[in-house]
Amino acid sequence: MEFNYRINPGNFIRFTLVSLCMVFFLFSLDTTEESPGKLSRVHSHLNGSKSCSSCHDREHKLESAKCLECHTALDKRIKSGKGYHRNKSEDCDNCHQEHKGKGAELIQWNPKDFDHDDTGYTLTGAHKKIKNCSLCHSGPNSFMGKNSRSYLLKKIKCITCHKDAHNKMYPVCTDCHSIIDWRVDIWSP
Repeated sequence: MEFNYRINPGNFIRFTLVSLCMVFFLFSLDTTEESPGKLSRVHSHLNGSKSCSSCHDREHKLESAKCLECHTALDKRIKSGKGYHRNKSEDCDNCHQEHKGKGAELIQWNPKDFDHDDTGYTLTGAHKKIKNCSLCHSGPNSFMGKNSRSYLLKKIKCITCHKDAHNKMYPVCTDCHSIIDWRVDIWSP
């Protein structure tokens, strides 16, 4: 049995054209997946299918290590064993749910149910009576600034929240003041 190895030029051209069309078609497809929803205001700069890998692995799972690449202040606290997240370096999405839109809150919690002891800074004395968290957790002492929704503080010092009436003349507030209340009791009989 003999084989004829001659190729019909018309078939060759058709085969080549069809192959080129298929290759062009396959490369023109958008292989990225559709996002499950828009990101929150603070992460909105990452919207778009090209940014998925900024937070997710190839199986589309959130990688907490990638969160901490951006949230460096939090990463520092975790590594130093301080603050609420000191033992929570994994599974950020258990508490912080994304892809719910620009106006969505990333922190789903009720401050009334929050146990401040979990932060490693137990509220005692007059601090325990404070009901409005934003008295301390806002403004210039917050990592996020005036419009902060972060409860991380830059510093934990008396003058962070309390006005320094002594103009830095007495650096250790607790030498005279008590945490029970801010009145000075050293002159009491």
